[in-house]
Amino acid sequence: MTMRRAKVKDQLAVEKVGGSDAEKEIRLFSLLCNVPMELIEEIDIADYKQIQKEYEDFLS
Repeated sequence: MTMRRAKVKDQLAVEKVGGSDAEKEIRLFSLLCNVPMELIEEIDIADYKQIQKEYEDFLS
């Protein structure tokens, strides 16, 4: 799975829809990886942690 860098419009799209922080993060990752939210929801937790780390690396 490949993740692109986030744009401001991605963050705005996630905020518009609302939901819990976890749901917003899943929605953001689905946008950045260009996959359905359902696919992110089915990822093993260890792999999900790796996606979180990759996203955090983009921010630093």
